[in-house]
Amino acid sequence: MLITGQITEYNQLRAEVEQLYGQKVQIRAQNEDLQLQIDFFNSDVYIERQARNRLRMVRPDEIFFRNTAVD
Repeated sequence: MLITGQITEYNQLRAEVEQLYGQKVQIRAQNEDLQLQIDFFNSDVYIERQARNRLRMVRPDEIFFRNTAVD
């Protein structure tokens, strides 16, 4: 009887370890995705795009044209 209880407990702990390992793999993948997003948001390309789109900024050698005509 004692051995069967230990085997049952071992199997339960083994299943829990496998579940935790799966969670670890999933969390690492999410972490990698988030790090890629952080890297992109810190990139010059993203910052320039936001400055142009949101703030309407232009480079010193560029001319900004705005269409004020209403259809």
